[in-house]
Amino acid sequence: MSLLNAIRNEITSGVQDKVSNFVGESRSNTGNAITAIIPAVLAFFADRSQTEAGASSLLNALNDNTFGSVFGNNNYQSVFENNRDSLLSRGNSLMASIFGDRLDPFANEISSYANIGSQSSKGIIAALLPLILNVLRGRMSTSDGYTANSLNQVFEGERESIWSAIPSGLSGLGAALGLSNWGARTSSATGNVHDGTTRTTTTTTTTDRTTVDPTPNNPRRTNWLLPLLGLLAALLLVWFLMRGCNDTDTTRTTTTTQDTITRTTETPVVTDTRPAVRGTYDAQRDAYIYDTGAERTITFDDGTTITVGDASSEARVYDFITDTGRTVSDDKTQDWITLDRVYFNTGENTLTEDSRQQLDNIANIMQRYPNVELKFGGYTDNVGGQEINQPLSDARAKSAMQYVVDQGVATGRMTAEGYGQNHFICEANDTPECKAQNRRVDIRVTRK
Repeated sequence: MSLLNAIRNEITSGVQDKVSNFVGESRSNTGNAITAIIPAVLAFFADRSQTEAGASSLLNALNDNTFGSVFGNNNYQSVFENNRDSLLSRGNSLMASIFGDRLDPFANEISSYANIGSQSSKGIIAALLPLILNVLRGRMSTSDGYTANSLNQVFEGERESIWSAIPSGLSGLGAALGLSNWGARTSSATGNVHDGTTRTTTTTTTTDRTTVDPTPNNPRRTNWLLPLLGLLAALLLVWFLMRGCNDTDTTRTTTTTQDTITRTTETPVVTDTRPAVRGTYDAQRDAYIYDTGAERTITFDDGTTITVGDASSEARVYDFITDTGRTVSDDKTQDWITLDRVYFNTGENTLTEDSRQQLDNIANIMQRYPNVELKFGGYTDNVGGQEINQPLSDARAKSAMQYVVDQGVATGRMTAEGYGQNHFICEANDTPECKAQNRRVDIRVTRK
């Protein structure tokens, strides 16, 4: 079995779901990223193995004995499920040491190709690197240790299959990773075209009756063709305008108490129900204080009430649950709601006193709607690195969930997972205010 297929065989559907949940991207987009990353990383390794400095860098990574403690004799899915923190910690270290200043261009190339965030790209790369290196280690002859010779032997005869597996959409990969002979290799490829150029083949087709000339150079042909095309374009424009007026289901828009952002791409429309951020930064507390709107009283069927802001997280959760027109999306990246009054002390997973009221309200809502299930997601800023932030965010998400459990909600109705410094609300993440917004716990209704 080839090196490429040996790695691919470890990526089960369960693994894809786990990685998708970890980075908070759709399963389809995550799968596209995985499909691109594996051959791209192998192409980078194969390229570097041909130089003394490049081979030395790879051998330093391959000689690390921590692979045994991370993987043991377990398959990749088992490792990701049971030893994820160690796997990601190792992956983050490998990313920095192997890719260096090429990491950001590489991650951006994957991000653009798979339609995911740059931080998500890095999260997937970090998750896959230990697997790729572990399979590579297993293929190398260890009779004389992990050497440049045994490294080259692994790639001998596999370079072409690795290159041909790189998706055609990664047109900037050569520049991003500094791959030698990228242009020569892509221009000679007959299958995937890696350099992003469009090749047009002019073919003259001869039948028993006519010879078809695909290039209409005759002015008499074009004189009547252009007005006809203009008329067709006008008719199409009128049709689309009329269709837009009559078809209210073309773009799905979710109504919230605050602004709704609708992203329209060539892929199916994705509606982001996260409200526009409104609030102020409290420098003394180093916390972002959200504007939760005017006071609103929610009355349950049993007559009990809770008082919340009309733009608060509780109001948005309640509205989602009780709106019969809204369903739980199969796309796990949708319908996340930031808990706007849940805070933790710096570097800790202990809830502050003023966090409890909101979680009490969430528990009250869940007790009145026994079919509802939730997922808690923990997030951090980028201070400290992913190897620290991912387990911290996981602990914070679980602390918030546990508080709701302690109020009498069954554990089986909730799950919790940390995503570390992935999926910033404030993308720049370069000011105290921005970082305070990114340190948060989100919730998502997974069943109603």
